[in-house]
Amino acid sequence: MVVYRKREFVYVDPHACYIRAHTYTIDPTAMHAYMAKSMPCRYVSQRLYTCASADIDVSLRIPAAVAENSTVKMTCDYNLNNMPLYSVKWYKGNKEFYRFIPKELPPKSVFPPLGPKVDYNQSDDHHVILRNVETNLAGRYRCEVSTDSPSFITRVETGYMHVVKMPQRNMTLRMEKKTYSPGDTIRGNCTAPPANPAANITWTINDRRVNSSSIRNIGKNDNRTLVQAGLELELRPEILSRGRSLRITCRANIFHLYDDKISVVLEEEHPKLATVLGTRDTTHNPNCAPFPDASMHLPNHRSSSFLHVLFRLDDERPIELAGPAAHDNTDARRRYEITSMGRHPGPLRPLRHLYPAPHMLIWPIKS
Repeated sequence: MVVYRKREFVYVDPHACYIRAHTYTIDPTAMHAYMAKSMPCRYVSQRLYTCASADIDVSLRIPAAVAENSTVKMTCDYNLNNMPLYSVKWYKGNKEFYRFIPKELPPKSVFPPLGPKVDYNQSDDHHVILRNVETNLAGRYRCEVSTDSPSFITRVETGYMHVVKMPQRNMTLRMEKKTYSPGDTIRGNCTAPPANPAANITWTINDRRVNSSSIRNIGKNDNRTLVQAGLELELRPEILSRGRSLRITCRANIFHLYDDKISVVLEEEHPKLATVLGTRDTTHNPNCAPFPDASMHLPNHRSSSFLHVLFRLDDERPIELAGPAAHDNTDARRRYEITSMGRHPGPLRPLRHLYPAPHMLIWPIKS
């Protein structure tokens, strides 16, 4: 006889096996385990391999988030590998709220505090239906599956579910200006309506994502949170390379349940109209006066060194330069340029044709 201390002894079972660690006297010559209360050593490793393959598979499917007052379906799938089912139990946290035991009558049982939320008729050994879920039902759930005798294998799977208080208002977006110039810094504010959990806000400019400059959460009395996101961004060349218009979009989402966005379009600033009053210049020409009904669109240059003003040398009447009539005056022949600082431009010399009409000329200014 050979004694092996604390040797794992394996009982042979037609359906499954289990292991007990004790001290046994093993007779290497014994042919039947039940007669010698031992097993030949050569059978131990083979039987251990068989035991390891006798297992069950369990998977849990619950939604990551659901809207408040909605209906939720939770699914616990399992494969017992031909072993009999003993029970399926559902827990929220450490509290059991639903149980299915096929050998009991009735096989289904519910327990407080979630019991009243369980749809008893629609729930079974694989599914649990919860109706009119509230925010206090958010949390961790688990499904526990156990096989019957003789294996008594138990497997557990867990998952987390959020319950969302949905927004009840629309988003708002405000920008500091409606137009822009290259190099400007644009500023805006986007507000997502109150919700629980709070909405996540993202900004895009011409479909290119940019970061918020600030985030502010404001709690409300109904456990919802309003979110305000600020935008402050310098318009660098790489941002403007996608077009002259800027489409600024603010988007708010809460899981897959809520997804809303609002957009505004900023256009590049156009040249502004500058209106001036023409007066006679008797220093060089007593007949110099603004031509009648004359006007010109004057560029709004960043440099203030000069201002374009057009005159004609055949009319005595001063007139304000405004309106579109300048291009309709067919008698215009000569045009001049004076400085915005009141200095005389000096000798006049034709430089080039500024407009398609051949009589519209511009002269340089001597500094």
